[in-house]
Amino acid sequence: MIKPNLPKAIQLCLTFVLCFSTEIFSQDFNPEANRHQKLGDSLENAKQYKLAARHYHAIQEGMADFIGELISGKTANERLHDWAVGNEQKVWAEFKKEMFLNRYSNWIANSNQETADRPSDLGYWVGYQICKAYFEQASDKEKAISDMLNIQDYKAFLITSKADEKLSNSNK
Repeated sequence: MIKPNLPKAIQLCLTFVLCFSTEIFSQDFNPEANRHQKLGDSLENAKQYKLAARHYHAIQEGMADFIGELISGKTANERLHDWAVGNEQKVWAEFKKEMFLNRYSNWIANSNQETADRPSDLGYWVGYQICKAYFEQASDKEKAISDMLNIQDYKAFLITSKADEKLSNSNK
């Protein structure tokens, strides 16, 4: 495991909280404010917003888990990681079918969908894997963390992570 300089890691995590808390609250808890913001956007910005909104929740939530693990050395949800062993390709294939749809309810905060064969909240695991893939392929690890905390284009981040290659070829 890579152990970043703890003070820098804490600073980056605080940056994460500050950057995303406003965005999360305005989008998830104040739909009226979000609606007005979208109405004011240009058509192109609105198209890009919609594209990002379709899969960014999993990346954001997984990023928090991944960075938390870098700092603490412990995974945030061991149960998901244990269950995913041997199921990586299946989960990724299911996620890919829905990642550009304008919903995340099958992946995040979906405890009502948990079964004996499939745990809830697999979006956290998927987002973690995307961030881990991005981090592992980066030569500058501190920059990789900074990039995660400042994502502007989630689709480009996903492509750069090469998570599709990694997860599509896992457990072979």
